[in-house]
Amino acid sequence: MSAVAVALRTRRRLRGRAAVGAAILVILVLVALLAPVLAPHDPNAIDPSRVLAGPDASHPFGSDALGRDVLSRVLFAYRVSLGVAVGSVLVAMAVGASLIALIGQRNLNALQSVAALPMSTRLANAIDGYIRYIGKLFWPSHLAIPYPMVEVPSTTVILGALALIAVTALAWWLRNRAPYVLAGWLWFLGTLVPVIGIIQIGPQSIADRYTYFSYVGLFIAIVWSIVSAFL
Repeated sequence: MSAVAVALRTRRRLRGRAAVGAAILVILVLVALLAPVLAPHDPNAIDPSRVLAGPDASHPFGSDALGRDVLSRVLFAYRVSLGVAVGSVLVAMAVGASLIALIGQRNLNALQSVAALPMSTRLANAIDGYIRYIGKLFWPSHLAIPYPMVEVPSTTVILGALALIAVTALAWWLRNRAPYVLAGWLWFLGTLVPVIGIIQIGPQSIADRYTYFSYVGLFIAIVWSIVSAFL
């Protein structure tokens, strides 16, 4: 068998394995998304008459020490596990991307010094930037190639910080019922950390190009919430 034939055969085998892996991933995500539909019972419903009961037609995995359906709890627990996994990956990505941006822009001499741009100004711009990015997702008006750095009023900073804290608290409160909200919100917050302005790169206050990946987190939270509301 020629080297070309061996290479083609290996390539087909790898494609097949990749397709199988992708299919498994899609199935797992769908299971997490459709847990309210697939679960045969309320995962938190306690039934004293079924304490540690074995599997049967209505409870394929049996019941736990409180009489709760094990299959339903497994399906809902997977949603939490998926949210924790996505959140952990995003934190690692944010840290890594921040280090890469810092090293790369330092080599290009593109970093703004603290003397030229105080940390208080950077924090104010970062808070305002998060709010502006969210606003442009729903109403993309006043778009521009350069968004010049301007002084942000203290009232805007305070209201923006309170709004971000409120949404974060709500996402945390919903972490068990709707873990995709917390995962999507942390995705949005975390992936913008390297470019939100704490480490100021260039003269701009915000840049639309930074949101291409970050908006995926918001869409996850929004779309999954809509689907769960109607299923």
